[in-house]
Amino acid sequence: MGALQVVYPPGSRVEDRERQLLLAIGDQVGVALENARLLTELRRKEAVRGQLLEKVMTAQEDERKRIARELHDETSQALASLAVTLRSIEGYPLTDEQRDRLAQVQTMATAALRGIHDLAFQLRPSVLDEAGLAPAIERYLRGFTERYGVPVDTQVVGMRHRLPSAIETALYRITQEALTNVARHAQASQVSVLVERRNGSVLLLIEDNGRGFSMSESRENPERLGIHGMEERAILVGGRCTIESQPGRGTSVYVEVPAPGESDE
Repeated sequence: MGALQVVYPPGSRVEDRERQLLLAIGDQVGVALENARLLTELRRKEAVRGQLLEKVMTAQEDERKRIARELHDETSQALASLAVTLRSIEGYPLTDEQRDRLAQVQTMATAALRGIHDLAFQLRPSVLDEAGLAPAIERYLRGFTERYGVPVDTQVVGMRHRLPSAIETALYRITQEALTNVARHAQASQVSVLVERRNGSVLLLIEDNGRGFSMSESRENPERLGIHGMEERAILVGGRCTIESQPGRGTSVYVEVPAPGESDE
């Protein structure tokens, strides 16, 4: 790492005790320099990792958007045309058996069309790009209640102006992941979601009254990657995500992301 020079007056004698002290100082300086070098390297690698993760998530969102658009513009249109054709066949003279078969096919086509719409919305809701975060979250939460029967108390405050696309996407995906965890694991009977913009920041708070979990055990479980995903998404847009939970006491997800710009108050 380098050399440590010590100057003594001419004729002076270096005692063993002083030599040992100087060796210890040299060792400590070497360790400190090595730690500083390793810390600098770690920060560089973390910065590169963050850039790569951001590119991966951006590419993922672009692919989700492309697939959702194709499902909406091509697959759903084809199913809608099929449904119209099936309805037109009802005017033809058919036997009772044929009408029963036709009704079955119509039911299947309608269910498939509904499924395609739901899938496209899960992949990338067009309302997120067209209207912004608040309408997208409100629509998602309505669908969540309809699907799982869990009521959601939703409050949106100060969100009259759009946020940068990266922030809107991050907060929407965090909400989606948190609610997915509620549906799969929480066994909750009530969920509350608050989205508020104030003092140059956007706050997202998601709480449920479910069975909760041990944070330490969850972080060590490789199957529970959702927590890490929410935290990473918040960090990538300059924010922070805090998750609190205890067995039997529900779960709280708190996200704060800086969003300077036009005041919504």
